[in-house]
Amino acid sequence: ENGKTSITIRNLIKLLDFYGVKMAEVFSSPVSKLVFRRDERREVESQENVRLEFLIDLKEAEVEPILANFTPGAQYREELKHGGVEFALVLKGEFRFELEDVDHVLHEGDCVYFPGEKAHGWKNLTDSDATVLMVITPPGL
Repeated sequence: ENGKTSITIRNLIKLLDFYGVKMAEVFSSPVSKLVFRRDERREVESQENVRLEFLIDLKEAEVEPILANFTPGAQYREELKHGGVEFALVLKGEFRFELEDVDHVLHEGDCVYFPGEKAHGWKNLTDSDATVLMVITPPGL
């Protein structure tokens, strides 16, 4: 309300799930588009020091592409089971990617593809900002 705190990504997802609302519905425009400009992106800042940028804003989209920007050392673990599949590509930095308690170190250019119902997490292993491109299907993070 006063801009002094922000919701965690996890709590935002739980809240939207409770109300049966997809994140795309909250952050999307009702008009179909073809081109999505960088300066028009909607963003969510979290307490985990992760900023999500929604690359497209179409309610009818069949995938949900997101840029996840992690500050140095930031980490995020997803315990929620949202179904579907996820694809993620490390664009910048180095990450520890955890899938059901198994760690994998990913470098720039490395990618993963996994079922969305499996618990997973990310940690920026560098001392600078790091970025992951995530594509989730079906949309509804």
